[in-house]
Amino acid sequence: MDKKILVSMMLIGLVAALAGAGLYAYFSDTETSSNNTFSTGTLDLKVDGYDDPYVPVYFEVEDVKPGDSGSVDIELSNAGSIDGVAYLTFTNVVDDAGTTPEPEPTPDGGELSENLYIKVYVGGELVAEGCLSDLAEELIELGDLEAGETLSITIKWSIDPEVDNVIIGDIVTFDMVFSLKQKLPA
Repeated sequence: MDKKILVSMMLIGLVAALAGAGLYAYFSDTETSSNNTFSTGTLDLKVDGYDDPYVPVYFEVEDVKPGDSGSVDIELSNAGSIDGVAYLTFTNVVDDAGTTPEPEPTPDGGELSENLYIKVYVGGELVAEGCLSDLAEELIELGDLEAGETLSITIKWSIDPEVDNVIIGDIVTFDMVFSLKQKLPA
């Protein structure tokens, strides 16, 4: 066979194959899922109904003396949509010698936090206790706080009736940090 005829036949066969491929049709159908979204839930801790910077000061106690005591009730609520676990931390505890009208043992750096006894209750159950100095920076778990739920906590304080002049004139300042962390699945 002549080379030109062979090339011509191959060319004709290729054109026929391409033309034939265009004659075949397959059924098809397309569907679209539009506007898919993800949105996160929320954790929103309220302390007696307040957020920062409006959370109240709970302790402004003056002229305490050996044997004094008191308490404060606080409601924590989860206004968010995700279940959480509530915590309390006494932080930024700073003792100051204040004004000392009578001699104290030296050095006098302020010892009130070592003699201020704290008890933390949740729903009447004791969850933490100790001197403020020992509880400082400790993450105290208060318990589960489900979305839309409320926890009632009570913080009681007392000064040992046997403490002597070691605390006379002393001042202690501190912050209470309430936190809510997402509850992990079991």
